[in-house]
Amino acid sequence: MASQSQGIQQLLQAEKQASEVSEARKREKEFKAKEAAALGSQGSCSSEVEKETQEKMAILQTYFQQNRGKVLDNLLAFVCDIRPEIHENYRINGQKKETPVLWISIVDALTEYKALAKLISVLKKCIKLFLMLCNK
Repeated sequence: MASQSQGIQQLLQAEKQASEVSEARKREKEFKAKEAAALGSQGSCSSEVEKETQEKMAILQTYFQQNRGKVLDNLLAFVCDIRPEIHENYRINGQKKETPVLWISIVDALTEYKALAKLISVLKKCIKLFLMLCNK
């Protein structure tokens, strides 16, 4: 009887171990399924983001091509439209005049003109460089 009881105990233990192994396999299978679903959804998210990015880039490229001429015309008009006028904060002998000063010494006028001419020259070079880069 003792050997029979011992055999039954071994059988119950083996059955218990088998059920534990079966449960472990089942949990592993569920984990793998959830992992695959999560990784698959991440892949689709990144592909959706990539697709959206490409669409937005295409739209921006279209806007760029459509408005490039207008922007350059406005930029050139702004750079080339020079209105020499005395700034409201211009001071003579350290004192601000209440009414705008209508005269500047010839030296001041030439200095201002040379500075503006140099600035225009630099801006024109920048615009030419910009146009060359846009055409590439």
